[in-house]
Amino acid sequence: MTSRQHIAFLCHPYHRGGVTRWMADAAIALSLAGHETYFVTVDPVTQFRSAKGRETMLQLIAREQNKIHIVSTAVGSEFEFGLQEYRIYVYKRLLVRLPMGTPVILSDDPAVWAAAAELHDCYPVVGVMHSDDGYYYGLEEKYFREVDVLRVFPIAFLQT
Repeated sequence: MTSRQHIAFLCHPYHRGGVTRWMADAAIALSLAGHETYFVTVDPVTQFRSAKGRETMLQLIAREQNKIHIVSTAVGSEFEFGLQEYRIYVYKRLLVRLPMGTPVILSDDPAVWAAAAELHDCYPVVGVMHSDDGYYYGLEEKYFREVDVLRVFPIAFLQT
């Protein structure tokens, strides 16, 4: 009997374009390929002001057929407008609900990176350089000690 491989995606709540589209597509593809796939994010109880009409990641994933396990909690304006430390705390509380040892692929949100970095001893961190931009190099520079794998081209992950 073989055990299924676990993988998780940790993401901010709203679909903002390339990074989040890639994460949703990768999670869906891996779940349909038989991997035990988790998508970790928060679920806004009312639309965030910063959302500007965008759909949530949970809505985006729900539109597609998949076998993804959702790990989420409802949040309000305290998450959007609160301190970075609070967002990190919320993400960490969600991460600890994953099976121990599950690798976690990160979105481009600094609170996501910080939360995963704090728990990297229990959940291997997969940092993704979603583009050749100084912002991503800053995240990599800050968290390189906690990141177990750094992928420069996201599509390469699906091919391995």
